[in-house]
Amino acid sequence: MWQLHSKDQAFGLTVEIKLIDSSGNGHCIVYGPALATGDAEAAAERFAEDGRLMQMQMADPGSTLTRRYSATGLPFAAEMLSYGADGVGPVVGLVFAGVDPASVSPLGGSAQTTTSTDSASARTHFANAVRFCIQPGMSPETRANMFRQAGFVTRSGDYSDNGDTTLVFATPDGSTEVEFYYGQMPEHCFGSSKSLGVTEASEVLDQVVPQLYPGYTRHVEYGVDNPNTGKTPTCVRYEDPTTPIGYVVAVTAGENSNRCSEVGSSSFYHSSRV
Repeated sequence: MWQLHSKDQAFGLTVEIKLIDSSGNGHCIVYGPALATGDAEAAAERFAEDGRLMQMQMADPGSTLTRRYSATGLPFAAEMLSYGADGVGPVVGLVFAGVDPASVSPLGGSAQTTTSTDSASARTHFANAVRFCIQPGMSPETRANMFRQAGFVTRSGDYSDNGDTTLVFATPDGSTEVEFYYGQMPEHCFGSSKSLGVTEASEVLDQVVPQLYPGYTRHVEYGVDNPNTGKTPTCVRYEDPTTPIGYVVAVTAGENSNRCSEVGSSSFYHSSRV
């Protein structure tokens, strides 16, 4: 995935491009402080009306979108959407699903390119999981739909008569998994990556958390040097500095470990510091 920023990031736009991967999903979206809701809706309308790349027709936007246009006559799903995302603001762009990966021309044919693409895809999935879990002010239904719209599939669901619901989302490539609970008790949403170690996962938190919680303080824990690489594992956490029982977002090692160690996998969690 690539992110292209305007020169003045404080008042500009970000273009996020995710190429079609093994899941058959991809997107090209635009967001940022310079994009107003009306501009996002107008851009979606103009693209659909222009019809240069594909023929599109208006579709029901539901309760989470402001504009939705679906392509016609294609063997896969392509939609032009505009919507508002908490912590991000207005978003507009093209979203693809169900594309045959074999029909997409690769950027390169080497094994190194494939490995780099897989690694980038794993980071993108993990970043989406973190972002969707920790975005404030969202209803459970909206939060769940964000996972689905990003290509996560519902691996399992537990629905109780009292309203308690536990959903497990996973990426089609199996690299990222998320458990999301809502109902009688406070929500929890946490995830894991089978592909990223704690240091890489911490880099993802460094990209996502400051965007949503710019006032949080960053703390770093260092683990024992990895004998295979000679590198020191790094685990970051972000804390709300305004209260001793405030919010915290943190990375730990995978394999049900709460240590800062490189085991080839990682997890993130968020909770109150109690």
